[in-house]
Amino acid sequence: MAALFCAYVSFNDKLLPDADPSKGRTPPSRDRGEEGERQVSAELRWHLARLCGDDWLVLDGLILIHAPGSTFPTAEIDHLAIRPSEFS
Repeated sequence: MAALFCAYVSFNDKLLPDADPSKGRTPPSRDRGEEGERQVSAELRWHLARLCGDDWLVLDGLILIHAPGSTFPTAEIDHLAIRPSEFS
């Protein structure tokens, strides 16, 4: 069985420039983002259950400290799906 890795990267809205209505930019809604994350998590879990039965785990909202002391020392993983490997 082949391994599958899928990643979706989203930047935190704090990194975006301030809202500038004259340029049509407005900051994303945090509530809308959190609801979207809940929907993605539910959809991911539904597909994993359908494809893998009970042999999986999803971790939500992981914070990785990858560059201590830098301007942006952390990264967030919204959803990490883990399944036992069939490779030994």
